[in-house]
Amino acid sequence: MGMPIVTARKLDRRAANLARRKPAARSVRKDTPVERLRVHHRMEALLCLRDRGPMSQIELCKALGRSTTTMSKVVTELEALGWVAVAGSARPREPGRPRTVLRLNPSACETLCLSLEPGLVRSAVVGLDLVARDAREDQLALSDDTPPAILRRLTDWICTRLAELARKRCRPAAVVLVMPGMTDTKLRQIRVSYQLGWRDLPLADHIEAKIGLPVIAHNNTRAMAFAEFRHKHLDADQPMLFVQAKYGVGASMLNGITPSPHGHYGVSELGHLRMGENRFADRVPTNGTLVGVLREPYLRDVLGCPDMKIQIVAEMERRANGKDQVAVKLLDQTIANLALCLAVAINLQNPSIVVLGGIYAGLSDATLDRLLAEIARNVPDELMQPVRLSRTALGPAGAIQGAAIVGFDRLLRQPDTYRAVEAT
Repeated sequence: MGMPIVTARKLDRRAANLARRKPAARSVRKDTPVERLRVHHRMEALLCLRDRGPMSQIELCKALGRSTTTMSKVVTELEALGWVAVAGSARPREPGRPRTVLRLNPSACETLCLSLEPGLVRSAVVGLDLVARDAREDQLALSDDTPPAILRRLTDWICTRLAELARKRCRPAAVVLVMPGMTDTKLRQIRVSYQLGWRDLPLADHIEAKIGLPVIAHNNTRAMAFAEFRHKHLDADQPMLFVQAKYGVGASMLNGITPSPHGHYGVSELGHLRMGENRFADRVPTNGTLVGVLREPYLRDVLGCPDMKIQIVAEMERRANGKDQVAVKLLDQTIANLALCLAVAINLQNPSIVVLGGIYAGLSDATLDRLLAEIARNVPDELMQPVRLSRTALGPAGAIQGAAIVGFDRLLRQPDTYRAVEAT
């Protein structure tokens, strides 16, 4: 039987039929419960590798309580995305063949994290491993101006920073800003920041429209608390109260490092409690709140120490130890006011550990002991007995790392983050 003859006319007719056909629509994954579950599995695998380090797929299954079939699909998808790679092999603790080790590729997904203070912006690029790269500090006026001027100035600075990173072939997937103050529940607007002088500032919407990347706004104290909780390897049975003071006095209560969907719950501005003794009111008047007598500018004014290179709390202790009567009185007052501030928080929130950040991270052991004894005078024994008092180990870097924790928690929950996988 001979082969059918394909004439030129038939070829032309076939080509015309193909041309008339509508192009196949690109398959778009719908937001279904199954897809949301796939996103959740990818996110928890990435966070487990981030927080527990490289491990085999079997170990990952055990850590997350997932089946090998589920984890095989998840790991295959993350490898296709380039976020997870096989990094050699390791012999298991139990008898058996060596297992391949899975490791994060930190630069595969990065965020640009900014910590905003009056007149200062700290920034860094942070990858999946939460290690800050390309860190820097820049002077930038962010207060004492109209909201449109503030938004324009900050947006221009971010655009310039992103352009510099692009020249280094670094393209962050999101921008996260942390600052003193309260945000709305969607982490889009700054409701109020007394320290920066902002109120109802549409930060995320404005910047997103200019840069085309997701933008998240968060409280800096809570971001620092996330980083500190992770650094100390705490768990849900060890609730932590993080308190930091510099321009204000903020507090955050945590029992885990997963930000709540509403972001800022658990944050309070303790500094605005209407109490606080000021024995130097004739020289440095305050408004009768704790923030007035605990923040850095007040301490500097009382001691006459404007040099910002000098750590003011360490300087106050040094002078007090040298019997400088102003410093002695100021140190006594600071301990009493800070103890009152912490006692209020402990009575309300009952933490197991209290961590001091900001300027009070530099307190000496002797002053820390005095502070703990003063707190105990204002807290019932049953609440005070389990409390440990310590200092932050991260310093200002905690704000950047905490910003990344918040950013990745939002970013990794979004299906669009994994678009490269969905297209395969």
